[in-house]
Amino acid sequence: FGVKALFYPEYIVACYASMKFGKPVKWQETRTEHLQTCHAGRGVQATLTLYAKKDGKIAGLDGEVLLDNGAYFADEASADLGNVIHEMTGPYLIEKAHLIGKYMITNKALNGYYRGAGKPEASIFMERMMDLMADKLNMDIADIRLKNALEKPFKSPLGWDINYPTKPFLEEALKYFNYRELAKKEHVGISLFILDEDTAPGESARIIVKDGKVHTYLGGNVSGQGHELFVKSILSDELDIEQDSVSLELQDTETLSTGVGTWGSKSAMTHGSVLIQAAEELKKQVIEKYGKYTPEILMKHDFDLTTFYKFDYNDNAVNFNLVTSKINEAGDLESLKIGAYYDVGKVLNMANIMGQTEGGALQAIGEVLSETLRYSEEGQLMTTSITDAGVLTADHVPEFDIKIVENPSVLKDKAKGLGESPMIGIPEGLARSLETQIHKRINIMPITREFLFGKQ
Repeated sequence: FGVKALFYPEYIVACYASMKFGKPVKWQETRTEHLQTCHAGRGVQATLTLYAKKDGKIAGLDGEVLLDNGAYFADEASADLGNVIHEMTGPYLIEKAHLIGKYMITNKALNGYYRGAGKPEASIFMERMMDLMADKLNMDIADIRLKNALEKPFKSPLGWDINYPTKPFLEEALKYFNYRELAKKEHVGISLFILDEDTAPGESARIIVKDGKVHTYLGGNVSGQGHELFVKSILSDELDIEQDSVSLELQDTETLSTGVGTWGSKSAMTHGSVLIQAAEELKKQVIEKYGKYTPEILMKHDFDLTTFYKFDYNDNAVNFNLVTSKINEAGDLESLKIGAYYDVGKVLNMANIMGQTEGGALQAIGEVLSETLRYSEEGQLMTTSITDAGVLTADHVPEFDIKIVENPSVLKDKAKGLGESPMIGIPEGLARSLETQIHKRINIMPITREFLFGKQ
């Protein structure tokens, strides 16, 4: 998740060598080389001040955000820092804000995209500030959020268009988890957040009907998200054909010359919508040629259609996480429960949704508890193996309570995004849950056992 969407020089060297010598060339890095040189994500620090009245109503936000950029500047650094600044006000009615962002040049590898690319950092900063303000004012962490949540769409002073009210969503989520009773007996952390989905500028698709099969090509490749499931279900429904007749093919610039890509929690939204548009255009072609549309006519003939679904602004979704945990005297987690109340617009495939939610949750837990790149005071990388880097082990897999709600989006397929949501909402909820047990402020991640023990 930390190395996609980037263009490493080794790619160019390998391609050039293959072309020059007319032979296949394989570039293979070691794990240590990867940890030393890949474009790592996060590495963000903020100093923030929230201004509020005694009743908890926020009047303004001020602060400075520093991004560890590594040794050289790369475009993805501007996206990461830009997202942190842009989304810092979160799902709240904060009408005045002033933030300064700075790139810090270090001798580390370059900054890069890690799941969320600035969105999780912004949410972690704001939600942790909301918890701190609740403690300062002796208010409940849910009440402080309800006090400031949006009752209608809002454009933040940092230029963020939030398309949906957040207060009614928060009220529904708190009710679903029976928060008031749960908070009396458990160590609870919560987070309310916006998933800003990169739907603009849209996406392309190509459908080739040949030999009784529907061959589908999308403008973004698959890397484990399960695109093939919703591709089959959407085209089966739209064209009234059997799912077994549909296949998702691996595309390249020869089969599909343009494409936007798979990133920013957009796949279900843009890929699903362009598939529906392609199906509509395909049916029109059948009607124009044969006078009417039937699946039998479609499958008996050959068609080749390429289309682009244009969407000129980014959509977003309101989501909520609740985390409870219990640690023992050794600093080990005895129990961990993750509650997710997510609006996905329209469910395209529930198996995909559960996989994205649970997989993303494990990634978020790893980021909070163990995963990191550590450097010595001399700047030497100390995490030179995957074990050193703190990859999560199976004993930290939580219990889940996942509630999926459907408030359709304005796109053709009515879907909203999901992939980045667990990374945006779970870290701060888990930090708060742990914080209530050790009785000291948590303001750094990962949260080590040394920190929990009070030695850090």
